[in-house]
Amino acid sequence: MVLDCEVLTRVTDNPGGTAPGDEWVQLPPARRMSPERRREHLIRVALQLYAKQPPELVTVDDVARAAEVSRALFYRYFPNINELRAAALRTVVE
Repeated sequence: MVLDCEVLTRVTDNPGGTAPGDEWVQLPPARRMSPERRREHLIRVALQLYAKQPPELVTVDDVARAAEVSRALFYRYFPNINELRAAALRTVVE
């Protein structure tokens, strides 16, 4: 059964608690991808970044931010940035 629900987060000026005037905003739905699609997505994002700057200058943080994933999720698919670079290179060569 799939439930259609909203994910809400509080926007506040007081990070330690609630205050009058706090408001709730809806977050965009999380995008679920199969492991294969997520890996391909990370490679595509890396290739886009490599088109703008040398691969040696692209960091895990850069890829994670551009792919809208956490560093932890990045490391689930690639043990380090060099493995991502190798995978991206293989994609281009194929």
